Amino acid sequence: MTEPTIHVDPDRARRTVENYLNGLESADFDLVLSCFADDVFYSHPPYQAGEPLAEAVGKQDLEKLIRQRRGGRGWIHEIDGLLISGDRCVLETTVREYEGGPVRSTSVGLGTFNADGLLTRWVALRSAPPVGSSVGLA
Repeated sequence: MTEPTIHVDPDRARRTVENYLNGLESADFDLVLSCFADDVFYSHPPYQAGEPLAEAVGKQDLEKLIRQRRGGRGWIHEIDGLLISGDRCVLETTVREYEGGPVRSTSVGLGTFNADGLLTRWVALRSAPPVGSSVGLA
């Protein structure tokens, strides 16, 4: 693996990730889109059972994807961990149906930032049932 050539301010990267999650939770898709570079690659598990992966190349495709396929949901993302190093981040979340509600899933997001602190790549992975549920931890 090559060393990152861009070192993004960790506070700026954290704000980008938090804005992304806040935008998803409030269905503020303009806020979501403001977190991504024009040339973004985005990959997310299917939004509904039986659908293909939710993937987009470029901000215009991402806008279409989140407005038409994802839409608004009341899910809450609790950040369990966020590691930022150089131009990369790893995000671990617990996703609840609603504030204080039952756990829906756990997820991991892998991101790459440009020099402006915008995401150029976002790959999300999800576990449902949640990680740890078979041993009573979720």
